[in-house]
Amino acid sequence: MTSPDAEDSTKSDDAAMTNGGQPDNAAKELGRDLGRLRRSRGVGQDELARLTSFSQSTISRIENGQKVPIPEDVEMILAALGEGVDTIREFRARAEGLFGRGIDDTEDPVGRFQPQHRDYEERATAIRIFQPSLVPGLLQTSEYARGVVGQYGALFQNSSPGKVNEAVLERLARQRILDNPSKSFTFLLMEPVLEYPTVPPIHMASQLRKMREAIRRPNVTLLVIESGRDLPYPAMHGFQLFDDSRVLVETVTTVFKSTAPADLRLYATLFDAYAEKATTDVEPILARHEERWRALGS
Repeated sequence: MTSPDAEDSTKSDDAAMTNGGQPDNAAKELGRDLGRLRRSRGVGQDELARLTSFSQSTISRIENGQKVPIPEDVEMILAALGEGVDTIREFRARAEGLFGRGIDDTEDPVGRFQPQHRDYEERATAIRIFQPSLVPGLLQTSEYARGVVGQYGALFQNSSPGKVNEAVLERLARQRILDNPSKSFTFLLMEPVLEYPTVPPIHMASQLRKMREAIRRPNVTLLVIESGRDLPYPAMHGFQLFDDSRVLVETVTTVFKSTAPADLRLYATLFDAYAEKATTDVEPILARHEERWRALGS
């Protein structure tokens, strides 16, 4: 067994970085404490990887603050280390606290929560996404993703071009999950998503083309609420439902996650109510908007 102290000898606490090389103190401290617990148990990173579903590199990234672990990851690590209920509860609460927190001046927020989105997408069987303003990341072209991520990064003076490129590549890599036939994806969009020039017209046309291709997949359903339809409830923000177990709500600076039954029922009710106002005959709508954008870009 590799010595826990020996394998970490080249890593200092100051090396814990995330988001374009900027320290994220909350994730850094959580990872550091997980590493201390592991070493106190005399367990190396390779051994912990064998005890969990993680790779050694993933465990290293968590302990160095480079990957923000979701609460389920923390619970799995601590259970593998043989920690008690109280310790697991304490660390899980800390991991939960990483959601819903704002950013500070030292952080590059671009791509900050993409690993968490990917983790939840990989764990879920049925994924439902409501989006009133943007094409969801799982359907974006590279040009559209770069436009969205770049515009978001421009809000923050400390956002680096390299981080934007990294976030775009990671977003595109997440789309491979659409190839998994055991998962179902339901995207519910409001028509203004297709009408607003998020990127130049030629790229909007390409984005519509990609969406037309995506709906040919048997596990992908696209619903569109046409402009002018009355909604039973205001469409205040987008959200994502993963099975019936969790919901993510993303704001400009953070992501709120909830597993509370009341929240899950509320967002499921919202999704179903919006879906009743949507049409499944989306091919003509997509084709019409693609043609319009292509004409504008010619």
